[in-house]
Amino acid sequence: MLLAGHGRAGTRTERGTILVTNLKLGAAAYVCDKAVYFNGDWTATLATVTRAIGLTPAAV
Repeated sequence: MLLAGHGRAGTRTERGTILVTNLKLGAAAYVCDKAVYFNGDWTATLATVTRAIGLTPAAV
């Protein structure tokens, strides 16, 4: 399903609609292969993000 004029496509799933857009929404950090790298460990990734955005002090 394409939402006219918005550049978004949607896919219906059992849990609802997933929207895909070509717009990059503002964020404090992006988890991907080019920003905060995700290696499969959510605990380590979220620790990296919280340090990166200043929610916890850096390790000494």
